[in-house]
Amino acid sequence: MRNKHLLLALAALAMGPAVAGAAMLDQLTATADCNAWGAEATITFRPGARAVLLVFSVQLADSNGVELERYDDERWLEIPTVATVTYPYGASWQSPLDQRAVVTVFAQVYDTRGDSFNITSDEVVVAVDCTPPDDDTPDQVCRHASRWWLRHRADWPVQALTLGGVTYEQRQLERLLRQPHRGLVGRRLAHQLAVAKLNLANGVANDVESEVAAADAWLANYPLELSGRHREPRHNERRQALRLIKDLHRWNHGGCPEGVVLIGDSDDEIDKEGLTFDFGGADMEFTGDMADYDETDKAAEETTSLGTLKAMYR
Repeated sequence: MRNKHLLLALAALAMGPAVAGAAMLDQLTATADCNAWGAEATITFRPGARAVLLVFSVQLADSNGVELERYDDERWLEIPTVATVTYPYGASWQSPLDQRAVVTVFAQVYDTRGDSFNITSDEVVVAVDCTPPDDDTPDQVCRHASRWWLRHRADWPVQALTLGGVTYEQRQLERLLRQPHRGLVGRRLAHQLAVAKLNLANGVANDVESEVAAADAWLANYPLELSGRHREPRHNERRQALRLIKDLHRWNHGGCPEGVVLIGDSDDEIDKEGLTFDFGGADMEFTGDMADYDETDKAAEETTSLGTLKAMYR
């Protein structure tokens, strides 16, 4: 194709001074998306231009370089009365793209001036990514509770999380999710916040942003390393933490969207007798996530069970 263009240019040269002229390709721009492409070739004309050939081509190729589509155009230009003219091009793809592709736009301007011959050219490459989105879009990703994350440590989307301004590595987070809360609201809140941030990092739609921000702020005011019975917050601060624990717990246990099923695994928590959730008023005590209580605490937990209470009064 370009050999043909060269022959045409040589023919223009052979026409001699009678058709002497001059022009140059000043700018070439191009855009492309999954449905169409567009380009503009801007040419600057010199006084006395009479014969100017514009050669233009577009190649669409896949990521391996295999040509998918092509567009070619060549024209002898009418000499304008202005110094600069922009020639637009554009078209839709024969079918919408569904893969990664590379669009190469090429333009060449042949001109003659007296017995001299000149060529100016430019090339623009545009990369297009039209691959379909992953199946795990935010509205299809399951929210997992702590027990699931502890069973699937290799699937953690991040290796560290920041809770209340403090960064915890994965091993520290695992210890945080396993250790008993001992009734300390800070530990329970940190637990639920860590699980929520794992879910968010995994791609779950973020409709709990305000609760996460509030939990981070609370933990920044009451750092875990300073927690203890004698430092437990009271009154409004404690009630705020309990509300956040409830909200994050509900959100973390949201499970999978309708129609999405976990294959080969269960996201259910293993309930332990004697501990219950109380979703009453904001000032009611809340036990947190069942999965956090170690087996070593079983005896203490069972003292609150119905069976244990009956045995006490026999």
